[in-house]
Amino acid sequence: MTNYIEQLMKAAGVSKYKLFRQYNYAQVPHGKEELQKSIDTGIECVNVRNPKGEDCIYWNELHYPAFTPAKQLELIKLLAERKGYGGIGEQIDYFTEIYGLTFENAIAQITSNAISSKILNKSEVKRILKDD
Repeated sequence: MTNYIEQLMKAAGVSKYKLFRQYNYAQVPHGKEELQKSIDTGIECVNVRNPKGEDCIYWNELHYPAFTPAKQLELIKLLAERKGYGGIGEQIDYFTEIYGLTFENAIAQITSNAISSKILNKSEVKRILKDD
């Protein structure tokens, strides 16, 4: 399944950030399949002993900033301001009805297309998508 929001983040040049978490051994997913899923999603795992001598796992999870409704609204406004790129509402309807995308995915796909078509400036989109 295509992750349209991740494609948008990549197209806009938004970097993932590390979210540092600490788990004890019982909280870590066990088994080869679970570990591979964790690695595929960008989790770095470090197994260390804490000062008490107990096994402790530290994970650095890589995430893109959240694609919030406020950011979606800013992207819609930006698209609507562009001359020659009218009918943003019709485009959202088209992607949701014809392709069956969610509202968020439709906005992400339309914005990605606008970046690749040079209708939107990559830096403007990146400014909106980055966390404050």
